[in-house]
Amino acid sequence: MRAALKSKNKLGFIDGTLAKPTPKAGEDQSKLEAWEMVNSMICSWIINVINLKLHTSVTYAKTA
Repeated sequence: MRAALKSKNKLGFIDGTLAKPTPKAGEDQSKLEAWEMVNSMICSWIINVINLKLHTSVTYAKTA
């Protein structure tokens, strides 16, 4: 999984090096929206590749 995420330049979502942006009021929200979209995609990927027995422990995780 690490190799797949690294190849898509998404490894930072699971190793913590790419933090969720926190724009201030009145600032552009596009970086936050893009981060949330990619985070959701990665969470979906993870759920689809893990063993079914582990689904209940990660299904409700909000971040990758």
